[in-house]
Formats: sequence, structure tokens, C-alpha cells
Amino acid sequence: MKWSMKQIEEHGVEPLKFLQEVDLKQSLIKRESDIIDVSPVKLNGSLLYDNHSVIATFVVEVTVTLPSSRTLEPVQVPLMIDVSERYVEQGYLSQYVEVAKEEIVTVIEENYVDLTETIIDSILLSLPLKVLSQTEQEDDNLPSGNGWVLLTEDAYNMQKQKEAEDNIDPRLAGLKTLLLNEEDEDQSL
Repeated sequence: MKWSMKQIEEHGVEPLKFLQEVDLKQSLIKRESDIIDVSPVKLNGSLLYDNHSVIATFVVEVTVTLPSSRTLEPVQVPLMIDVSERYVEQGYLSQYVEVAKEEIVTVIEENYVDLTETIIDSILLSLPLKVLSQTEQEDDNLPSGNGWVLLTEDAYNMQKQKEAEDNIDPRLAGLKTLLLNEEDEDQSL
């Protein structure tokens, strides 16, 4: 995924369009050990030369296989990522300091624009933290075992709240019976 600045500059005001498929499986697995498998990465986009810089705009389509958060079973996760990044020639970076607040700016090294690292970073940043298979998403029954049970965060918070309500300070237990006795007397009148 490399283009020379000369190739891009020759297109003038017309963007250099590309539609490619690349295999980044080994690079992705090397950077993220949870990845089980990766389909070939499909790229569709363009590179536009703009005053000593190149604006890269493209879409990344890939299917990443990750372990389920609950069962560790392999789950295929399709990703479609929009990427926009500006590559700036070494001596012209200071012109783009203001632009850097709104977009990602990368320095061009060795007079080539290489999208490989940008693609890998975009995929890794788009990986979900919680991965569930379709069955796990539809099924409310969570795994459990001898002396343990898996709870959702909401269920855990409800359990803790119920425990807090049920646990009465022993010093205040006498007050509770006193209040109950007073309520019984009020109702009998």
C-alpha cells in the first residue's frame, strides 16, 4: 500500500483512486494476540495531492475473528471503517499544525505514502471490547458453575442494592421492631 509522491502529484487536481485487497493477517495478529483470524482487507479510496501534502480518504472492510467475551468461542466481527488522514512532506509540517487539531497528520518518510500502518491502527482501534455470538446476544441465560454465577453489570448492581437493603445494622434492629409495634398499635385503633 505504497505510492511515491511523484505518482500522486502527477494526477494533479484529480485524486488517485484505488480499489485493492491486502493481506494484513500476520501484522494484525502480531499487534493484537486476541485476534484468531482476519479476512483479506478490502480498501476503496483516493489520494489527493494538496500543497506538499497528500489527503488519503478511504474505506476499510474486513472481518476479524475474535474470541467471545463469555465462552471464548470464535466470533466473526465484520468492520467497515472510514479513514481520513493527511500525509505531509518533511519540511512542511509546521504549515499544518493548526490543521492537526481537526485531522490526523503523518510525516511522509522516504518520499512515499504508505497506508499500511494507518490501516492496521484503524482496524485495531475499531475492535469491540465486548464480543458476543448471535446466540449469546439473544440468550439471557449466563453461564454458571459450582459456587459461581456470571452476572451482567445491571444484575450485579441490583444484587448489591438488595443486599444493602436486607442488611440492617444490629444496633438499629431494635428500632425496627419498635416501629413495627407502633404501626400495629396505630392500625388497631
